[in-house]
Amino acid sequence: MQEVKLVIESEAYDAQLLERASKAAAGIADWSKAIIQFHEALKVVKPRQAQLADAKAKSKKAQEAWDKALGTLDEVQKNLLAQVNELKRVKDEEAALKKQKEQCDFSLSVAEALIIGLADEKISWEDDLAAQKINNENLVGDVIICSGFIAYLGVFLGDYRDECKTNWTAMLKKYSIKSNPKVDLVTVLGDQVRISEWQINKLPKDAFSTENAIIQDNSERWSLLIDPQMQGVNWLMATYGQQEENKLVIIKPTMEQKILSRLLENALNVGYPVILVDAGETFDPMLEPIIAKNI
Repeated sequence: MQEVKLVIESEAYDAQLLERASKAAAGIADWSKAIIQFHEALKVVKPRQAQLADAKAKSKKAQEAWDKALGTLDEVQKNLLAQVNELKRVKDEEAALKKQKEQCDFSLSVAEALIIGLADEKISWEDDLAAQKINNENLVGDVIICSGFIAYLGVFLGDYRDECKTNWTAMLKKYSIKSNPKVDLVTVLGDQVRISEWQINKLPKDAFSTENAIIQDNSERWSLLIDPQMQGVNWLMATYGQQEENKLVIIKPTMEQKILSRLLENALNVGYPVILVDAGETFDPMLEPIIAKNI
């Protein structure tokens, strides 16, 4: 190639000279020059092609390593996300268990306090149970005494009532009927809720007034109240006057016959409660059927 290159570069190889000498020679000369130039270009291109192929091979390896690293990174990220979710679940479970523990501790403290309190109540429950057994055994005798109390003792004072209860208890004992020696009308027939309502409605809070109210509430006959201080009337007016379904009717013996008759007729037809105040020793004949319940 070096010898050919020297020939081509000589003055005798000029293209114009060769074309004047022979066109075929000029074409061969051009082809030779092109071959030499191609050869020279190959000398430059071939190393570049080798470098390019080597670079492509290295790039391919690098891309494969990159893809593999991306795959590994994706797996690591997925694993990290799973670990984060697992950590969140464990923390939530830990918080729930702490809350459950606090609730259990609170329930335990309440249960312990309740057990201690119930232990203290055991004695009172045993006493109440024993008292209830005694009351059940004395129930018949207590009801008999309370029935006599309602039927006969309403007009008497407290001392005579106590004396009668003592005598009746002794009499029942002769007939083998058990009763409580300290039988109490309020305990046997009283309702503490109603008694509280009565006292709110101006009933005096002493035991004698409470007994009178129970007698009035359980008696089948119309009650005659000896009431100089108007305590009983005030209590009845406050009790029945507040009932929306019942309109309390108050009558007096001094009323005109027509007015009295009209008020009674309306009250009896509708079912309104009636209070006769300022009653004397005798009653108007018109009232006798009502008092005797012969209507």
